[in-house]
Amino acid sequence: MELVSVIMPAYNAAPYIGVAIESIINQTYSNWELLIADDGSTDNTREIIEKYDDSRIKLYHNNCNQGNLKTVNKLFAMAAGDYIAIQDADDWCDTTKLDVQLQAFKNHRQIGVCGTQSVKLDNNGKVLKRSNFPLTHEGITKFIPEDYTFTSASVMIRRSVYLDIGGFNDYFDRRGGADWYWISLILERFKMLNVPQHLYFYRYNPASITNTKPSNALNYTVGRVIAFLYHQRKRYGKDGVSGNDNSLKKQLKEFENKLDRLYIMDPLLLDREYSVRLCTQGHYYKGGISLVSNFLRGPLLFFKWLLSKLK
Repeated sequence: MELVSVIMPAYNAAPYIGVAIESIINQTYSNWELLIADDGSTDNTREIIEKYDDSRIKLYHNNCNQGNLKTVNKLFAMAAGDYIAIQDADDWCDTTKLDVQLQAFKNHRQIGVCGTQSVKLDNNGKVLKRSNFPLTHEGITKFIPEDYTFTSASVMIRRSVYLDIGGFNDYFDRRGGADWYWISLILERFKMLNVPQHLYFYRYNPASITNTKPSNALNYTVGRVIAFLYHQRKRYGKDGVSGNDNSLKKQLKEFENKLDRLYIMDPLLLDREYSVRLCTQGHYYKGGISLVSNFLRGPLLFFKWLLSKLK
């Protein structure tokens, strides 16, 4: 049986990590290793992890907080499997997930990556959204880099993909978006499919970095930076973070400065983007009130922004 390495970085995940670990222990496919690293949690995450007595669980804790990117890369490097899967510590997966994905790899020898459909829930277990991602490589890549039609934490890759692409790029450390960039690189060299089954379950966490009011624009600009890097690769065959081309690095820096100027010229832009995000996530009342407040504080800036969106 082929070995599947499941990597699980964890930080302050005490309320959830037990469910995440047990969803791997209970897999119908038994030849797996679960690599867990507690990233300097301040709650009892580490104590919960260490209660599990299973020789397939391997611990690589950090002595202090290193951040998700560095922790993921450490676990990637330690993985010994023929296949590698990611499991977030505050989510869980269906007990058949590994079996289904391995079967997809056997049925489709040309693919290097396999994702699943996912289910978004609140902390009370209420289903908020069920994905309907495209199944084929062509459908998945159709809208990249504007849209990513997969759940990155659901993917399994062949080991050969990791050996070719490597792990997360350090440029995205503490910025977010490392998984989007990583998979966009993979999809330029390898085929992907999503299976139709809903096998990955993730919680909507109102306290997460993507759902709280931001203190800076990094989380809101990273998608545009990833799109910029994508177009660099399409034009030049490489980009400003994955090589040593100084001209491409200069282009990237100029683009970053351009993004920074948007927030300097419009001090209300960050609040406005947060309000829009609230609305897109279904929080229409809170988002709407926030947009009205934003308009009243700067009507001219609001109309300039609105006109730019309508172009």
